[in-house]
Amino acid sequence: MVFYYLGQTNKDLIVYIGNEVERLPNYLFAPYGTENSYSYNAIKQVAFAEDSVCTTIGSYAFRYATSLEEINLPASLTTISSGAFEHCSTLPTIVIPINVTTIGSQAFTNCSKL
Repeated sequence: MVFYYLGQTNKDLIVYIGNEVERLPNYLFAPYGTENSYSYNAIKQVAFAEDSVCTTIGSYAFRYATSLEEINLPASLTTISSGAFEHCSTLPTIVIPINVTTIGSQAFTNCSKL
């Protein structure tokens, strides 16, 4: 299994991304239709495996994850695509690894707490 969902309650969802994931696809957690969809607004934390090989976060992967408060990006990451965190309005901080060479346009648009 590659993705794990832990600690799901009515308002929290912790997403664990395993060590075999090389790329998070475009629109992975972005809602289809309304931005008020439960499964996207409920993501509170995203954790990558310690030995992650993930190099790319696809376009709009976390768009409208409006409850996202914590994400620890892996050292292997090189690309944060366009709109990857667009409208993540509760994300207070993000540490971008030194290996990141590309940050797409509007990757952090409307992230009002950053």
